[in-house]
Amino acid sequence: MNIKDGKNTGKAIFGIKDIVRVFSSFSVSPAKAIGKKNGDLSFWSFVLPALTYIFFAIQLVIDRFSFVPTMSGIKALLTVFISLIVGCAMGLISSWLLYSVLNLKAIKSDFQCVLLCSNLSYIIPFIVSLMGLLVRLIFNVPTTITFGISALLFTLIPYGRLVKELLKKEILWYIFVVAANGILTVFAVNLILFSVN
Repeated sequence: MNIKDGKNTGKAIFGIKDIVRVFSSFSVSPAKAIGKKNGDLSFWSFVLPALTYIFFAIQLVIDRFSFVPTMSGIKALLTVFISLIVGCAMGLISSWLLYSVLNLKAIKSDFQCVLLCSNLSYIIPFIVSLMGLLVRLIFNVPTTITFGISALLFTLIPYGRLVKELLKKEILWYIFVVAANGILTVFAVNLILFSVN
């Protein structure tokens, strides 16, 4: 509750508008989460990349059921499970990549904070992937490429802003980290696409 002049005003400090504002702010610039007491949130932030990849996998599975005669329920579950692992791994690897470069350049950083900020770059891709899944289920149109893959690649924009904020004027290292994360994302997408045929 909000306290003013020692009295309870009855107004909540965080309303729905505040939550939307904070998440929309973090989705565009994850670096805004730096310095906040968010160590406890770093573990839960894995939910964002994990669900983003899972939603992509579900769209892929539904599309495959439409045109791949050998697709089965077991293969579908395996694809979703692999996507869960890949999503969590991507959240960890992207964070570790940035944290390693920061240490290499002797820039003070906290791994939990880097992990949280890196995973927050999945907010918009998470929403887009969810929208894609809903469009696929409601309108029965293929969305794997337009919503799924595009959303995962879009992660590079907020992630790039985070890297730029932390590395400051280290342009070459900025290019290296973002390019490496882009290559990892493409590899992760291909791993899911070709994991179960």
